[in-house]
Amino acid sequence: IEQDIDPSLDGILFKKFIINGNRKYLNINNKLIEYNTDFRLFITTRLSNPHYSPEIFSKLLIVNFAVKPKGLQDQLLSIIVQSEEPKLEADKSKLVMSVAENKKKLLDLENSILNMLNSIQGSLLDDTSLIDTLQQSKLTSQTVEESLKISQETEKNIDAARENYRPSAVRASILYFVLMDLSNVDPM
Repeated sequence: IEQDIDPSLDGILFKKFIINGNRKYLNINNKLIEYNTDFRLFITTRLSNPHYSPEIFSKLLIVNFAVKPKGLQDQLLSIIVQSEEPKLEADKSKLVMSVAENKKKLLDLENSILNMLNSIQGSLLDDTSLIDTLQQSKLTSQTVEESLKISQETEKNIDAARENYRPSAVRASILYFVLMDLSNVDPM
């Protein structure tokens, strides 16, 4: 494909099914076609660095195969650890989610306080709801920051265990790029 996708594919991309009995159908160019659950659609482009609109990004999973060695090593490291020690990789994923959730809580607290300060009328000391919110946010903030410190320590331990598999990821990355460059070798 080029920069745009044919609108007749919207039925497939958005999975706009028409259900008749226990069968699923797709309407493509005013024709009902039975949908198979094993169906996969792969679309490729010859563009070296395509820039698609947000609508296309919402319809498709875009995979950029222009990979760099460090990025490939990190991806391969994740795959190797997931294969060798699935609990470790699951803990890493949970930890990342927990840290993001805690940072969001801190941001929400800051925004809440700023909104209350912005909408206050009169003296700050007269507004008991603001004072209560500030005290509650102070406690919550301390709890979240302690949790973030524990998470950082745990992340260091998990990353140290994951680094045991780094040499395998480096070798696999090197092998990938050697195979990719093999086509440049003159056959004579």
